[in-house]
Order: sequence, then C-alpha cells, then structure tokens
Amino acid sequence: MEQFTVYENPSKQTRNSIPYLLDVQNDLFSDIGTRLVIPMTQASNISTLPDQKMCPQIKIVGNNYLLLTHQLASYPASRLKKPVLSLDHLRYDILKSIDLLINGF
Repeated sequence: MEQFTVYENPSKQTRNSIPYLLDVQNDLFSDIGTRLVIPMTQASNISTLPDQKMCPQIKIVGNNYLLLTHQLASYPASRLKKPVLSLDHLRYDILKSIDLLINGF
C-alpha cells in the first residue's frame, strides 16, 4: 500500500455517500494492520462547500470530489483492495489540509 493512493470504499453501507478513501499513512507503518484514510465524497453531495484548504477538491473520472479531512479515520488495511489512482502529485495540498485540522494553520 502506498501513501496518497485512492481506494474504492468497500463498505456497502457508506459507498454511496463516500465512494473513495484516500490513504494518507506513511508507508513506514505498513505492518500495523490499519491505514489512516480521508473519506471522499462528491462535491455535489454538499450543499455548502467547506473551506478548500480543509477539504480540497479532487477530480476523478470527470467528477469533483472533496477530501473530508475532518473525518480522518483509521481503517483496516485488509479491506482496501481496489486502488483507483495516486494523488501523490497533490501531497502538499493534502498535508496542508491535515496540518490545518491539527494545528489550525
């Protein structure tokens, strides 16, 4: 598993509202059985768009998605099976959103 990889959400209960999970955990900790992920939802699902620094927009297959950084969570690594794409090229924007959540700036 690689940091900044987007995976299809395997949960039948939440897949409609959260179709993707972004793995943000450093690969140094790949042996602990869980990954730190940021849920992603279609921007059209949100009536009032949140702060773009906290929830950056990402385009996947022609659709705009928001990173729901404020919903950062631990997820079983064994359930993340279908990688979609890498967002490594957006690593600094993603890290800025996590810094904003934790540090407030």
